[in-house]
Amino acid sequence: PSLICRITLMKHVTGLLLILTVLAFGVNARSQRTQCGGAQPIFAFGTHQGSLFIGWQKRQITDPLVWRFFLNEYYQNKYHFYWVEAGTGLDTSLGNINTFASLGPYFFAGSDMYPMGYRTTDSGAHWTEVIGAPVGTNGKYMFGAYDKKIARSRDSGFHWEHLSTPFGNLYGSIHGAYVFSATSTDLYRSTDSGGTWAIVPTPIRGIKSFAVVGNTIYGTNDTLIRSDDNGATWSIVPSPFAVRALDTSQHLLLAATNNGLHYLDTMSMWHDAGYKDTDCILLCVFDSLLFVETSHKYFTYFSPLTAILPQPARAVEPVARATESISLYPNPAT
Repeated sequence: PSLICRITLMKHVTGLLLILTVLAFGVNARSQRTQCGGAQPIFAFGTHQGSLFIGWQKRQITDPLVWRFFLNEYYQNKYHFYWVEAGTGLDTSLGNINTFASLGPYFFAGSDMYPMGYRTTDSGAHWTEVIGAPVGTNGKYMFGAYDKKIARSRDSGFHWEHLSTPFGNLYGSIHGAYVFSATSTDLYRSTDSGGTWAIVPTPIRGIKSFAVVGNTIYGTNDTLIRSDDNGATWSIVPSPFAVRALDTSQHLLLAATNNGLHYLDTMSMWHDAGYKDTDCILLCVFDSLLFVETSHKYFTYFSPLTAILPQPARAVEPVARATESISLYPNPAT
């Protein structure tokens, strides 16, 4: 049990199997999903340079904070899974990791206790404290917290500008310059990459997840809302279930709900994507896989996206194979 796991596909590693009794690995042929974790809640997923990071709830203060998950044929056949401890520099006494942000070669993690944020320059092997948490980015600037206010960095966390706006629980962005900071009561919006902020009215409070599809930004705290004007105004999206968390794939909005996984198409119609009768509380698109965290014993699964989402039409259709005969007309012909 630990806070962060890193998944790297198709690499060979050596070491000892450390948490054999905690995690299980199995295949559910009916739903085409693979169980890859359990026993401890996951608070956040994060991706960086081809690796998947997971923020887990720790059980003891002495638990290591960073693990890497290598999925490859050797260990899959021998142990079914293989987790290896990695990373130093995270303070084990300062809460669980519940936010991640990737910006260029740097990866950031934020804890849920009194704001503590970290940066790694070697893909999670070592971490150093750089600013308070939570952390987030709009692809150009990094955001964190300082003295209960938002802090902004223009150089990937080496120097910070201290702002007057209260920090939020998470950040979201659309089109770069538009950035959002969600607190337990308000939603702050910036139209200048975080330089200035203002509260915008929303029909819900305490947004827990953001996602952007095209020119539309979504937010949810079990009730799903959307904005089509860069976050200036928001409206409720009708849903027959509680929407726990969001992500996107193929211009579709993916929703972890209290009754399985669903996606919203371009016509704002809901579709079932599996995991029926399961309380899905977190999800993450990673390469060609979709990772889903559930509340049932905190089991974690991954599924191929091709198994649960509609596949786009091909731009080029195959031509029927030619026959092995040739006809000429007129005959004779030159």
